[in-house]
Amino acid sequence: MNSYYDKIRSFLAPIIHFLFRSRAKGTENIPQNGAVIIAPNHFSFIDPFLVAAHMSRRLTFLAKAELFKTPFIGNIMKKIGAIPINRDGKDSAALRAAIKALREENVIVIFPQGKRYRGKKPEKSQLKYGIGFLANITKAPVIPTGIYTRGFRSILFRKSFVSFGKPVFAEISEGIEGIKETNEEVSERILAQIMDEIESAQSSAVLSE
Repeated sequence: MNSYYDKIRSFLAPIIHFLFRSRAKGTENIPQNGAVIIAPNHFSFIDPFLVAAHMSRRLTFLAKAELFKTPFIGNIMKKIGAIPINRDGKDSAALRAAIKALREENVIVIFPQGKRYRGKKPEKSQLKYGIGFLANITKAPVIPTGIYTRGFRSILFRKSFVSFGKPVFAEISEGIEGIKETNEEVSERILAQIMDEIESAQSSAVLSE
């Protein structure tokens, strides 16, 4: 139980909805129990807040380790149960912590791009393969998530839309050997689905104007 997370979310969610006119679709695709991996694109500091504002379940974020070193933000990150991750290379400790969280049937949020790419849609060259590793190891469903904000250069009071896609699973092919997808293959398939959800979010934002 993390009552601190609940308090933070209850306080921030209405503010997020007001400031960013945030809307969402596909929330019915998110399992209401069991382990889940949320995989959004990442081009703004507000992305984690947009995701959390539209989800009733508690989220465990994988966040850059630098955030945990700042006095105020670092304290909040620790209290909400976020997992620090070193973006410069493979972080075994962070992956172990994420696996533990998933095996305890929690929801984790991991940005497959690893960092913000403002104004850019995800590309294969930006992809980190940790998400494929987690999907392969835990067999948890991955929810590809597209975030779109109109006028991202000045995002305050701009309409934001979050599109949650249908679950993606790491697959094992049928046959005697039962060959499973590589981490890279799973990650690339998830990225392709994220691209579809970004297009869906963008279309919904435009149509709702």
